[in-house]
Amino acid sequence: MAFQLGILKEVRGNVLRVGHPDIPAGPSTFLSVAPAAGVTSLTVVDNNNLANNEYIVIGRLGSDSTEIARISAAVTLGTALTVTTTTYAHSIDSPVKRILWNQVELSGSTTLTGSKTTIATVDLMADREETTYANTGTTYAYYFCRYKNSNTTTYSEYSDGLLAAGYDDNTVRAVKEEALRMTNQTIGDNITEFFLDKEINNCQQEVWEERRRWSWAYAFDSILGDTVEGN
Repeated sequence: MAFQLGILKEVRGNVLRVGHPDIPAGPSTFLSVAPAAGVTSLTVVDNNNLANNEYIVIGRLGSDSTEIARISAAVTLGTALTVTTTTYAHSIDSPVKRILWNQVELSGSTTLTGSKTTIATVDLMADREETTYANTGTTYAYYFCRYKNSNTTTYSEYSDGLLAAGYDDNTVRAVKEEALRMTNQTIGDNITEFFLDKEINNCQQEVWEERRRWSWAYAFDSILGDTVEGN
């Protein structure tokens, strides 16, 4: 089974910024009773298809008081969930969705394809727009991330490597980052890495098709090479 790639959004100085992992389409439900902070039981509309030891997101990723908890007891079909102790109080009708990962592992390497050294494993910051980590130890030329399920010790695929020194203006990564900066957008459900790659390819194709019409693209009286009699 292939899992999604980690999303390492940016390396700036010694700070690594990680995007949230995808949320599966289901199962999902809603709180039918507003729980206080520090509880170990939740009452939901329907607990169907949720199971013991799975992680759930209570709230919406990136919103205040959103958190990740683990179901900590067998689930009997109905409306009750036993979970690890929560941190925040939540309002009625807050969404409850299964999530595959609760942590992110950050790694570094001297080369893009070389062996990776684990820097740290940290909990996902569900109540923020992204998870950030300040690397105060050994620095590396390239950084990577992958998501982790700390209960089952399973991992997602590694993210693409990000160059700590940044990328030249004519690289794909630099073009993506500038486009996101100019439009005040981030990688998420609507704007994905795949979408940006496709738009860059469309732009390249359009430029290539129009190039023959640009006078400055012509070179006159150029020597294209030599021919030899008989060839």
